[in-house]
Amino acid sequence: MQIADRIAATQGKTIFYFSLETSKDELTEKNLSRLSFELANESSRNPQTARSINNGYWLDHKPEFKLVMKAINTYSKYYSLIHIFDGTLNRPTANTIYKKMKAYRRKHPDIKPVVIVDYLQILKPIDDKDTDKEKVTKSIAAFKSIASELEIRVIVISSFNRSSYQSPVAMESFKESGEIEYYADTLLGLQYRAIHDDVDNTRDNIREAMQKEPRDIELVVLKNRNGRSNTNINFEYYPKYNDFIPLDD
Repeated sequence: MQIADRIAATQGKTIFYFSLETSKDELTEKNLSRLSFELANESSRNPQTARSINNGYWLDHKPEFKLVMKAINTYSKYYSLIHIFDGTLNRPTANTIYKKMKAYRRKHPDIKPVVIVDYLQILKPIDDKDTDKEKVTKSIAAFKSIASELEIRVIVISSFNRSSYQSPVAMESFKESGEIEYYADTLLGLQYRAIHDDVDNTRDNIREAMQKEPRDIELVVLKNRNGRSNTNINFEYYPKYNDFIPLDD
């Protein structure tokens, strides 16, 4: 969602966000929380978590009220560009998303939106009889059609194999990675920086990394057809406020 916000706010592009695990209201609260954190850094006021925004704590406290209202005002400038489809109750298939975007492009031929799918493995299968591998293969193929036929950029979030949780991120980390690797133009992986620094880390190391505030996160470019691969970007991640901040180093 932070990527979606940045694209909408800085480039004015339309976003279609298909969320299969988190409701639209929850995502909106997380966005406002992140904005309150970023605005608080500028004004030295107390940022609000998504939970405090949900329970209305800020309504009865003047400094927090002003901060949240400022976040709402900031979000309102590009909110209309972000279309969040709540798939938590009625999961779409990749074909459903393809048909929806094809209809949109037919109606708005001059607009090329960005599609974000969160996430691949919990999409409804195109055919209920498909195996897990077939499900991923058909879904990824549908997303490739959205990208190539409809000229729409597609960002698909994927889970990792459970066996890869304590290993440095690699192409093999992705579930059914063969199809994901083949179709994707760019393949990115997130990991705790401690995994990169110490490949022999244990569960205790992972637990310690998860408890840090902020958390040290590394984004690894595993594949990039149109640019450099095998590079990395380091972030500080503030989980309370859903904010990734890139580091200069």
